[in-house]
Amino acid sequence: MKKNTIMTICRMMLRIPLLLLVPLFFAVTSCEEVEEPLPQEKPGEDEPDPEPEPDPEPVQKLTFVFVGTSVDIPLITGPDFKEGTIFWGDSKEEPYSENASHDYPGNGTFEVVVETQDAEEIHFDNIAGVTSIDFSEF
Repeated sequence: MKKNTIMTICRMMLRIPLLLLVPLFFAVTSCEEVEEPLPQEKPGEDEPDPEPEPDPEPVQKLTFVFVGTSVDIPLITGPDFKEGTIFWGDSKEEPYSENASHDYPGNGTFEVVVETQDAEEIHFDNIAGVTSIDFSEF
């Protein structure tokens, strides 16, 4: 029996270190699941850079001062002429048209501005009442 007792003790001693190590393998640090953040894409990261917008065509301005009650717009032409806007000088405006004219509520002095693009010629058929013409921005 002595032999069996020694064997039993030896077996028990071999089991002790295993019993001490087992809790280390089953230790739980947290019950919450941690989600890793997904990498964020920057907007437009995969898209090529957009083509730069072309510079806008320069605006040409014809300015003239008119005294009276009714004015006719001069004829403006050019092969690539783009019609623009007429500012009548009394807070009113309208798109340019070839035979545009404007009646004012009363006699006065008004600064008329015509904005266009790619114009090459200006023809004043009637300059009655026009006191000055400014082509400096045309």
